[in-house]
Amino acid sequence: MKLHLRPPLAILFYFIVNSIISYPLMAHEIHKTTPALGQAKLKNHFSGQWHIRLCNSNKITNCSEFTVYLTQVGNRLCGDHFFSSPDGGGINEGAPRSVIGHIKKNNIANITITSGRNGNVFRVRAIRNRENLIWNVVGETQRRQESDSALVLTSGVLTREPEDIQYQAALLACQEQ
Repeated sequence: MKLHLRPPLAILFYFIVNSIISYPLMAHEIHKTTPALGQAKLKNHFSGQWHIRLCNSNKITNCSEFTVYLTQVGNRLCGDHFFSSPDGGGINEGAPRSVIGHIKKNNIANITITSGRNGNVFRVRAIRNRENLIWNVVGETQRRQESDSALVLTSGVLTREPEDIQYQAALLACQEQ
């Protein structure tokens, strides 16, 4: 069967068919040739979804969880966070751009995190160590409420997780700044 298309439609048809056929091949070729380059760049990169699960040694179900969603542009950091206490008793859902910071050295960042629960602001030193993010609160810069817990991780070693929809939302909020 032979198709008779007007010249502009023929060009469009040719482009669509070739894109469908060649795109998976091109994507495979790019992925196949870039891991060494990409991995070298990302080793000290702070962007990503970082998570820690803290469990009581007696009960594996009695756990707190903390996730920070970071995006890095140059030496600036922006993101969001989420903290839940054991059994969901307390939740700090953060807020868009509740995590702001800058990279002091190649693998050390100074960050401020604002609790979405009570508005308190904390200073954090984060250190990238291979595929981990070492997180330490080093002070509090602003206290808005005494009565409610801030529910912010004070220290821990976070690991990189696959990025989910919450990371994408944090990324979009940071791009709008």
